[in-house]
Amino acid sequence: MSKVLKNRSQRKLEQRQISREKKRIEKLDRDYTAVRALFAKGFIDKACEKLKSVFEANQDNPFSLHQFGLLALNNAQYDWSAKIYKTLLKLDEESQVYLNNYAMSLSHGKKDTNLTREVFEKALSIHENDPMLLLNYSDFFKFNNQNEKALELIEMANTFGPNNSNVIERLVELNLLLGEANKAYDYCKSLLDSNPKNTMALSYLQICYSELSMNKELDSLFSQDWVKAYDSEEFWGKDFNDEFISNMTNYLIKHPSMINEQDYFSTKNGRQTFGNLLLHEADMTFQLEHLLGWVSGEYIKFVSSQKSDHPHCSNIPKNYRISSWAVELSKGGYQDSHIHSDGWMSSVFYLSLPKKIDPSTNESKLLFGNAPKKFYHKSKPQTFMITPNVGSIIMFPSFYWHETISFETDEKRLSISFDGIEC
Repeated sequence: MSKVLKNRSQRKLEQRQISREKKRIEKLDRDYTAVRALFAKGFIDKACEKLKSVFEANQDNPFSLHQFGLLALNNAQYDWSAKIYKTLLKLDEESQVYLNNYAMSLSHGKKDTNLTREVFEKALSIHENDPMLLLNYSDFFKFNNQNEKALELIEMANTFGPNNSNVIERLVELNLLLGEANKAYDYCKSLLDSNPKNTMALSYLQICYSELSMNKELDSLFSQDWVKAYDSEEFWGKDFNDEFISNMTNYLIKHPSMINEQDYFSTKNGRQTFGNLLLHEADMTFQLEHLLGWVSGEYIKFVSSQKSDHPHCSNIPKNYRISSWAVELSKGGYQDSHIHSDGWMSSVFYLSLPKKIDPSTNESKLLFGNAPKKFYHKSKPQTFMITPNVGSIIMFPSFYWHETISFETDEKRLSISFDGIEC
């Protein structure tokens, strides 16, 4: 009888343990979903606060910590991802993934360069032929303007992992930085042969054409014909358009995801929302989604109507999603030259512009074609400018280099950007 009772007691204990483990896993799933949603909506402080509680409660749970570490790393919260992967390395000090992600966190977070190098070297001593480790170590040297060493490492990565598009993109970039446009061009063509929709490759191709004096090809690829201006008044009508712009401006300047410029933003002297504006359930975002849906449809109809072999015309996505964010610039504010590597089409919608600037200057205008100066050794870029108005919606290919020219008046410049991303 005592044996039967003992077995019954053991089964109950096992069932309680199973139940506790099930509840623990369910809570972790809920926490992961919550943190991911907070990051997606741009609530960084709240996401990191939740991340802290998960981290403190799961020090001995490597699988869960790794998932949250990736969330932090992918959302540029490098202090947190470094802390998480440093903890994970105490559980498995030779893990290639933990070493790589810890080193990446240190490198992107621009922390102790000696420690970053030490972690990468340790990782490569254990996993010496790993292409992604070599790629990330190459990025570390690139961040520190040691481009020759960066190229040496990325060439090794290409040897051990040929035809990796991320590796070949770095080969293009580093060869351009070192003035080797012919080599960059060859790598660029191989990228586009394997994927004609590669936005990074198309953006680098503009620079290659310029550096190699392939002017006819540059004129064809980088044409103002694919930049199209619309006006929100066309969609709303004048009376409601004025009300919409006023309400949207008030909504955005107080938006909880609006944060000051970060190192990883192209925005300088200003603020920017983090995450996708359209994920916020509010009347203003519903209205914005309708507007962006309309202008996206109009732009796709325009591009589709062109009889052209231009890559923008031949790569129209069948299905796409919209990701949107807002940018507020103050006096001296601007945006560095950049592209939108995830998108097919991109746009800027202007809600407010400085009124006191001298119209004879280029202040606050949108400049296309001027890739970062570090890429140019033999040529000057081919450029053109757009002068926006309040209500203007400027649509353009995501691979076009573009930037905002600074202004010097004590005013604000508020705009909404968005990408149409193939899905």
